[in-house]
Amino acid sequence: MQRLQILAVSALVALAGCEKPADSGGKRPEARPVPVQVEPLTKRTLSAIYPTSATLRAAQRATVTSRSQGELERILVDEGAYVEEGQILAELDDEEERLRLAQAEAKAKSEAAELERAEQLSSQGALSTTELETRRNTAAEAETARELAALTLRRTRIRAPFSGTVLKRHLDPGGAVSVGMALFELAAVSPLRAEVSVPERYVPSLAVGDPATVAVPATRVRVAAEIERISPETDVESGTVKVTLLLPAASGELRPGSFVTCGLTTDRRVDALTTVRAALVSVGRQWFVYRVVDGKAQQVEVTLGFEQDDYVELEKSHPALAPGDLLVVTGAAALADGTAVEVLEPAKAEAQ
Repeated sequence: MQRLQILAVSALVALAGCEKPADSGGKRPEARPVPVQVEPLTKRTLSAIYPTSATLRAAQRATVTSRSQGELERILVDEGAYVEEGQILAELDDEEERLRLAQAEAKAKSEAAELERAEQLSSQGALSTTELETRRNTAAEAETARELAALTLRRTRIRAPFSGTVLKRHLDPGGAVSVGMALFELAAVSPLRAEVSVPERYVPSLAVGDPATVAVPATRVRVAAEIERISPETDVESGTVKVTLLLPAASGELRPGSFVTCGLTTDRRVDALTTVRAALVSVGRQWFVYRVVDGKAQQVEVTLGFEQDDYVELEKSHPALAPGDLLVVTGAAALADGTAVEVLEPAKAEAQ
């Protein structure tokens, strides 16, 4: 029953196609041209891109720890702040350290005065060489103790070991700090680096300084990078080579720890005859484009080559194509070889 219905519908469609109205002269009207948009064939440089992914890391990163102990009195910077090398990040309570320094300074000053008197007595022959040497050692020890007290006081000031951005702080004011306790996470966030693993077969075509691309899928931020280093060894288990990409100093919204996609150029085709993907029509395993010649669409079989972004290389074509040929980029799917076409202006095409 279903088969009979399909045959009946097919017969009606065929009959409708035969019963076209004739004009007053008895001739059938010509089909209206199909409106299309076209773009000229151009030559451009296309690159073969190896896609991979990585996690961005800072050029320099460190956990800032305390080299002293006591109560955390003040925090002078917060997360996200940029600091210079040597800048004070936090201060510990230093009352005891100041007293110890004052005591050591007084002791060093007293011993220095005693040494001066001993040297005078020694020059007059009233003091033995041994006693003078003892005074000198005592004065040196007092000066060393003063320097140690001053160092202990300085260590109550937590300073940035290098210029960078504060990523995280681990403690609030009033907390107890011990020697070696982590207080801040500091990173030099510019420039950033990305380490990717590239199959060994692609490495011979790469070189330090070659361009690369880095993008954050979540934000669609895309920046140009370059190859900074290529590892001299191949990973035995994966058969890949570590390649380090260097991002520019001004990396916009990129941050350490961001997941990024990377593209490395492994081959390049100069002066490739290219068109946009919208011009391609597939029939089975064959690819075709439509060239506009004298108001009609000419079907051209093509072989595809390199692909980059929205552009595709036409390696071979039959009949032959040349730069400047107008290819249909909108409406190609509705065409057949010899179809009459109307090339629309961009504004008209948008309205239609």
